[in-house]
Amino acid sequence: LGTARGMLASEFCLIPKGDTPTSSRFFTAIACGCAPIVLSDQIKPHLPFTHAARYERFVTYVPERTFASDPVGSLLNVTAALRPHLTEIQSAMDASAAEVLLETQGSRVGTN
Repeated sequence: LGTARGMLASEFCLIPKGDTPTSSRFFTAIACGCAPIVLSDQIKPHLPFTHAARYERFVTYVPERTFASDPVGSLLNVTAALRPHLTEIQSAMDASAAEVLLETQGSRVGTN
């Protein structure tokens, strides 16, 4: 619950890799309207419903090597570049939410 509260109050959410290529944090960020900044080189091929969700419109990927070499600088650069587009990113995320989230109004997860 604490993680979701933080995400609800944030514009951008860091999504580090976890024990598996995808993380529940990724989907929680989408549910909270928090633009995901993914810090994993392995997640793209494992994202569900890529035929329906337009991830490229709202997910930003930071290569692990880039983040490891300059964590603060890489995130400052990414968020500065994304901030002017935040409204469009959030709209794209909202448009894809029903494609990837089970517990959202109009969810199509069961039919994807």
